[in-house]
Parts: sequence; C-alpha cells; structure tokens
Amino acid sequence: MASRQPPVVPLHARGPNSDQSQVAWKEESVFPSPLAGRVREGLSLVPIEDICLNDHVLAPDGNAYHVVCIFRHTYQGTVIGLKHAYSDRTLWLTPGHNVLVVPTPRSLGGHADWSGIPRPLRGRSRLLRRDMTPPERKLWCVLRRNNLQVAFRRQHPIGRYIADFYSREARLVVEVDGAAAHDGEEAQAHDAARDSYLESLGLRVVHVPATEVLHNIEGVFAWLREACREQFSLQSAVWLPADELRPGDLVFFNAHSQGVKLVSVERAVVKEEVYDLEVEGINAFLTEVRAIQGLSRQSGYEK
Repeated sequence: MASRQPPVVPLHARGPNSDQSQVAWKEESVFPSPLAGRVREGLSLVPIEDICLNDHVLAPDGNAYHVVCIFRHTYQGTVIGLKHAYSDRTLWLTPGHNVLVVPTPRSLGGHADWSGIPRPLRGRSRLLRRDMTPPERKLWCVLRRNNLQVAFRRQHPIGRYIADFYSREARLVVEVDGAAAHDGEEAQAHDAARDSYLESLGLRVVHVPATEVLHNIEGVFAWLREACREQFSLQSAVWLPADELRPGDLVFFNAHSQGVKLVSVERAVVKEEVYDLEVEGINAFLTEVRAIQGLSRQSGYEK
C-alpha cells in the first residue's frame, strides 16, 4: 500500500480569511503555534515545536507523560479550525487528527426544536402527555423545573419510538419502569428494541423504577443529577476526527480537563510545516485549546 501521512498539528495554519488559492509557503505565518502543556519544573504552555524528547506533557487524565517521538513534515491541504468560548485562540488540525469530544446527537433530525419529530407520532405524543401515569407526572414536576441544568421534554418521539423523558442537550433518555405499559414479554421486547435503537443514535437510556419515583423522589433526583453530570464528563467522551466535529460539541481543555462547547468549526487551505507528538502510554496531550490525540507507532505509516 502507499504510505499514509500521519495526523499532525499544523505549526502555523493560516485562517479562513486568507486567499484559499494561495498555498505558497510563508516564512512568517499569521497565527502562532498551538501551545502544549509541558511539565518541566512546573506546568507551562509552549509552542509545540519547542517540545523536546523526554519532556513531559500533560494528558487528559491530568497526569504527565514522556514525549518519546516528535514528527515533522510539510503538509498541504485542508485544515480544521476549532474554537470555544473560553479561549480567543483557534486550534488548527488536519482533518484526520483525533479530538476528545462529547458529540451532540447526529441522527435525530430537526434543529433542536420540534421539526425533527415525525408528524404521525405528534398526535400519539400529545395523548401520552395527557394520560401520563402518576409516577411520570411526579417525575415531570421535578424535571420541568430545570434543577438538573438541562432541559427535558416529556413523551418525546425519537425515530419510531416515544421516550418518556428526553434531554437533547444531555443526550439522555429517562424511562419510568413499572407501569402496565412495561409488563409482559411483548412489552419487554419492545423496550429492549427501543433502547438498542436509541443507543445506536448515541443516546444514553436510564431506567427509573416507578416505586422509587413515588417513594424516593429525592434519591431519584440525585441519581439523575449524577447521570447528567456524567454525560458532560470525560467518562462519556470519544475520539473523533477533527473534520467530523460540529459547533455545540463538548471538548476538554486546561489542566482540569474542563468541558466547554465549540462555538465555531472553520476550514482553510494551507501549506505549512507541521508537528505531532508520540506520548508514552496514553498517547494524548492537552493544548491550550483542547485535548488531542498524538501519533502512535502502531498508527503510523503503512507500507
């Protein structure tokens, strides 16, 4: 097979306002280098090209790891610019470079409004909201107050199913179990198929016993609060190529791996000297803007 270029961090990628047809090399570029968290007699942010072998860099888990290899070559093509509200810098990456992210739902349709709901299910959804069971009504009184810091909808259609409660922001479905609708083998098979379908869309499905809602609503609230927190934490994060990211995706930055939403995803055409790091063990490192995945020997060139 032909050699495959490794994913790399652009050293000085030009911004989207530059002439896209001009890809000639400039000795001095418009933007500074991405800054990586180097641990050498304390933590400091330095341009990635200043990182040396055996330096320690900060990883998403909060620990420091050795840099065992540094890659550098000239790259010509499209780069992806990622920016969030907590930094005025834009991190420019090649399209295949992986970023640690909690993605927004990709396959639900609509625009965070009612436009994604299949019309045939809207009437059925209204009936279910009118005829909610006592446990469902009690839980809805808690969820509608927004005390969990995320918005929920009740009896919300997703695909061919209707979820008891759904938070698009948290990618979380809450089902109240124990009602008559959940009894019997046929109903249980239906619930299992629904859960499998929702999980295939990237949603998390949690089940709350109806008896717990009726007799231990404080405990249910605390449990759901923790479930929501986990949805915005590293525990729910995955590595995605930079060109698959969208505004609204949650990325992680700084020494505490703080989660923050992307506000923009840009593209530019460049010709630049680029760098990447292979980090011992975890093979990922934090930049000033977000956590990215370094190049490993196993994922390098294929012959």
